Amino acid sequence: MNQHDSVTLAYSRALLELANEQRQTDAVAAELKQMRDIIASDASFQLFLQEPSISNDQRVPVLEKTFKPFVSHLLWNFIGLLNARGRMGYLSKIITCFVDILKVQQGRVDVQMTVAQLLPEDQLQNVQQRVSVAIKRQAILHQRVDESIIGGMVLRIED
Repeated sequence: MNQHDSVTLAYSRALLELANEQRQTDAVAAELKQMRDIIASDASFQLFLQEPSISNDQRVPVLEKTFKPFVSHLLWNFIGLLNARGRMGYLSKIITCFVDILKVQQGRVDVQMTVAQLLPEDQLQNVQQRVSVAIKRQAILHQRVDESIIGGMVLRIED
């Protein structure tokens, strides 16, 4: 898991705990990924979330317009809490951290696979299955092509 600061980790763990309790973990994860895409697509919106001179009250209408239509009650309350505590600048980091700790909870791990050429889907699934068995966790493969590799593959699991 990536290194996360204590504030990010605390909020991410609290959100995951609430999502687990309400059996909304997958839904919250999907909503967070949607939020991450919105934030990443607009640099001025990122700055708006991080700008300390903008009051929490000034942020509410923009947050309502941007996020409220597609997020659950749980996640909307969480956004309100972040805003009330002046932590909206942490939102992108919290989303990344949430996804990381959810992967750990679900026993999934990202595996970077470098190959000379892209593997066909059937071979990719075979490699994924074998790696998952070997590491005793569900491997999520990410292929990268490096034509300098003569044959075989290079696997990188976490760090």
